Amino acid sequence: MKSIKVLGIGPGHPDYLLPITKRIINECQVLVGGDRQISVRGEDDHHEIIPFSMPIETMMKKIRESAQTKQVGVLVSGDAGYYSLLAALRRFFSNDELDVYPGISSMQYLFARLGLPWSDAELGSLHGRSWDWMEEVKKRKLIGLLTDQNQSPVWIAKQLVEAGIQDCWMAVGENLSYANEKIEKIRPEEAVQREFEALSVVVIGYE
Repeated sequence: MKSIKVLGIGPGHPDYLLPITKRIINECQVLVGGDRQISVRGEDDHHEIIPFSMPIETMMKKIRESAQTKQVGVLVSGDAGYYSLLAALRRFFSNDELDVYPGISSMQYLFARLGLPWSDAELGSLHGRSWDWMEEVKKRKLIGLLTDQNQSPVWIAKQLVEAGIQDCWMAVGENLSYANEKIEKIRPEEAVQREFEALSVVVIGYE
């Protein structure tokens, strides 16, 4: 049996945690994650914790050591295969060592809340990455973006305004799935005057 479980925990609220993922979390002796990820275990605190805050190589070493004798659950936000720690884990572990379980991504969640199909959308992440998404916007394509502190929803809006793209809309999803969830569909020229959570999801489209 593979002793390292990579578990997509969904957008955040426990209601969106898959039943099989809940069961595996309970079966694990060791959990790897940040505070938000670890919180999905609820009041069950029997686990040893390996925090995301430690250096990546140190964390991977601890995971390997723990996996020799214990079942380890690596908790990743959203879907396990969508801009998560899985890519880094595959640099340190073989496919035979990793057992990967899907989750509901924040991108998938926002498209659903907007009532939009996303099979033809161009999707990407600006979280510590660069991507020429503006070229896709100019082709009048539906775009989905994960944002970060620097390439935030306001930054995206400014890029659109400066490029003279005036006939598109932006949907900004903040705190998705939580009680304080906020989803707004606005024009870029409005968005530049606003404040949003940096780690948001943005969908850009045309009427």
